[in-house]
Amino acid sequence: MVGLYLADIADRLSLATLTRRVSSLAARHRQAGLGLDVRHPAVADVLAGLRRERGSAQRHAEALTVPRLKQALATLGDGLADRRDRALLLVGTAAALRRSELVALDVADIAVLPEGLRISIRRSKTDAEGRGAVLAVGRTGTATCPVAAYAAWLAASGIAEGQRSAPSIAMAASAGVCPATRSP
Repeated sequence: MVGLYLADIADRLSLATLTRRVSSLAARHRQAGLGLDVRHPAVADVLAGLRRERGSAQRHAEALTVPRLKQALATLGDGLADRRDRALLLVGTAAALRRSELVALDVADIAVLPEGLRISIRRSKTDAEGRGAVLAVGRTGTATCPVAAYAAWLAASGIAEGQRSAPSIAMAASAGVCPATRSP
């Protein structure tokens, strides 16, 4: 039955979406106490045939190159949101953070040390058990120093370093959401 379903919707959905739907169906069957063997030939053969027909390579986003990063930084001014954006770009690039990791950071997750930043990642896409990780970002002493950019944003925002109730770096300087105007 699942194989027929897949064959019916295969022309409208990507291979990744079809695979996700099979996983969702299997999970729902498990929750209901029913069995659904996704390795059964009726399911596995349909997915294998689609992989052969379409290919299974994922599209990957193009990496942010240094020239493009510098071009993006050149468009930023000195306002609070611009300082935040500069810090996000430089810290995210220097620490090789995923977007989800970057926007999940709270001010308490980043410590400014004499040698650079200590960044605590609470959860990651590849950290299913939520053990977290601690990353280090060193000072560069250049105009694109991630530590200097983060410290400049932190000073301009009025947020105390390590402040537990501080919003994430990605949200703190958004319109109307500054520490002075934030509701408890």
